[in-house]
Amino acid sequence: MNEEDIEQHQEYYEEEIIQRDDLPETDVEILSRIGDAEVIFVCWMTQVSEEIMEKCLSLKYIWMSCSLFDDY
Repeated sequence: MNEEDIEQHQEYYEEEIIQRDDLPETDVEILSRIGDAEVIFVCWMTQVSEEIMEKCLSLKYIWMSCSLFDDY
């Protein structure tokens, strides 16, 4: 997401939207990044497994951003 997208989405959330420039390498890192978030935005390359979802009790929505182009 670009800065304009983040600003537009931020209007709907009390907590700050944090955008990362890298991909998490392990489930531990994914869990750490999710923390107690209710909503996460992920790219198509980030795998949020059933085990991860079971540990993230506050998680209510996963938004997958994709342009159908491989930018990596």
